[in-house]
Amino acid sequence: MKRISPRGLRSGFRKARGLSGHGRKEQGPSALHGDGGTSCQCPDLCLWRIQVITQEEEREYFKRAARNRNLYDLTLIIRNQGMRPEEVFSLRKEDIDLERRQVHVRWGKTSSARRTLDLTNESRSVLAARCQSASVWVFPSDRKSGAHLTKLNNAHDAACADAKKRTALNFVLYDFRHTFATRMAQAGSVPSEGSSPSHGSLPACPVSN
Repeated sequence: MKRISPRGLRSGFRKARGLSGHGRKEQGPSALHGDGGTSCQCPDLCLWRIQVITQEEEREYFKRAARNRNLYDLTLIIRNQGMRPEEVFSLRKEDIDLERRQVHVRWGKTSSARRTLDLTNESRSVLAARCQSASVWVFPSDRKSGAHLTKLNNAHDAACADAKKRTALNFVLYDFRHTFATRMAQAGSVPSEGSSPSHGSLPACPVSN
């Protein structure tokens, strides 16, 4: 596998607008930012604090997250597609093209944030199942009729928390986007706003329930 220098990685991240890093757990991973790590006011500083999730951490996280379908599916899509959490939450069924294996991100802070991504096999399977619900939203709210989810901070913190026979995991949901970009760079592809792996091609840790 091609090795990318730290300088090369930093350059790639700078080209991927919105990829802002976050530090270690203090009162819980989501306590770093009220939105669970989906925004940052100091991108240049945070660039030096980016956390990339190891495959061991990833396997353990998905094992814990399997108890909460919304959290599991959200995280898998972020990791596979490099999408922001809020972009996944706001997906409508009409944004998913299962036949063409694509997802359309129709809104964003910049024109480049509005993009079409090729779906991995895992992502397509998850989205196909979620599109069977009656709601127009892919991630409908459990509490507010007609609305979509906006955050899963408590569920994420619960998955990361230490317990009798497990250690704490110290990262925020947004770090799965950082991890996506890092793996793309390590595979020889410079991450960018519209970057997406081809079907099933993302170098990642296999996930199983």
